[in-house]
Amino acid sequence: MLEGGSDINTSFAHCDIIDELSLVVAPVVANMNDKSLFRTVEIKKFELVECKTYDNGVVWMNYKRKR
Repeated sequence: MLEGGSDINTSFAHCDIIDELSLVVAPVVANMNDKSLFRTVEIKKFELVECKTYDNGVVWMNYKRKR
């Protein structure tokens, strides 16, 4: 499990050692100064394999590396 900031997440992604992404999108207001999950990563290397929505507006998405 990787729980880092955008710098360490990007480093792991560039080393091609991330095989799965589990992302949660929640309806909250973000600050313009907040960092993104990754800086320069091509998410197109992953494919969406599962997605769930919840009554509170939260969306969970699971991506796996394309073979």
